[in-house]
Amino acid sequence: MAVSGSSSVSRHAVDPVQRFVYFAYGSNMSISQLRERVDSSDQKAIVLGRAILEDYQLVFNKKSVFHQLNGQRVALLNGKANIEKSVDSSVSGVLFSLTKDQVAIMDQCEGARLNPPHYQRKIVSVEMVDGQNEGISTTAITYVANVLFTTQGYIKPTDEYLNTIFVGARENGIDINPIERAASNLN
Repeated sequence: MAVSGSSSVSRHAVDPVQRFVYFAYGSNMSISQLRERVDSSDQKAIVLGRAILEDYQLVFNKKSVFHQLNGQRVALLNGKANIEKSVDSSVSGVLFSLTKDQVAIMDQCEGARLNPPHYQRKIVSVEMVDGQNEGISTTAITYVANVLFTTQGYIKPTDEYLNTIFVGARENGIDINPIERAASNLN
């Protein structure tokens, strides 16, 4: 959703470029990974803080056939993070402010432009948990795996991928215990 209006979230939109709030729950919580993907000399991702997505749970059921190993793309079935509806559960993540062009790059990175798409962009309502925005609900875009690329069960993520998620969680003050439980299939 576009960042606009009088909420305190809009104070981050200091340029005339339309910005969108993005909720990251997996490896994109890593600020360096997200910025490496979407930043350019004139467009920077802005960290807005932590948020909670209610009535969803983090799962590792998105099939990924390829993996980067020592800089090489190799065939290896591994799991990627996904979110699924689950009453009385919640997912912690990080909110970023992105430009329209950065969202288009995210669509590409998440396979949302493939036919069929690997992840699909979804609008969700999240509650901010940091600073002056604590307790404020806002809409955000996020990515949910296409059911064509998921399994009913669990798929083990690679250690490298999981470590990127842990780095992002730690640098944003997010408890890694729920992530560890999901990654160990203990939900």
